[in-house]
Amino acid sequence: MFSKYQQKDIVYAPYDNNAPAVATEAIRLISSAIKGYKIHHFGSTAIPNMPGKNIINLFISCPLLEFKSLLQKLDNLGFSNHPYRKEPSNRPLKVAVLEFGKKTYGIHVHLLESGSRNEKNALFFRNYLISHPKVAIEYANLKEKVLTANNNDPEIYRQEKNAFIRSILQKNDEV
Repeated sequence: MFSKYQQKDIVYAPYDNNAPAVATEAIRLISSAIKGYKIHHFGSTAIPNMPGKNIINLFISCPLLEFKSLLQKLDNLGFSNHPYRKEPSNRPLKVAVLEFGKKTYGIHVHLLESGSRNEKNALFFRNYLISHPKVAIEYANLKEKVLTANNNDPEIYRQEKNAFIRSILQKNDEV
């Protein structure tokens, strides 16, 4: 089951081959308590061989009016608010950890409104990197460069990645 999230320093790590299985297990556990919603694996761990922070990012696709109820259900599963990050109300985030094998994984669960631009962008970016391995390598190199040049500062990391992400999303007619 899920446990309380423990804030750790950001560490750039090689791809973890267990990430898909961890995501599948997290989705199974969440789905057993929160039925009727599509849960997606996205972020670096959803892209084969993509190094990163090794945090399993998921999102639940749901109507905006159901966010409050789902956030409470995630709390009941052991999730909590992120210790240092405040996400916008149209993309709330809950965090927890999950033991898998002999390792502890951070699990981040976002709620994204079904059919929204946020949902379409998350899926497009993931799918684009999967289908364009050279672009995925560029992204991996950028992430490593930003983390090492900025003492693993999480806010600088996010800001620097955003320009790259926006450049990919511009390729999507839906943006």
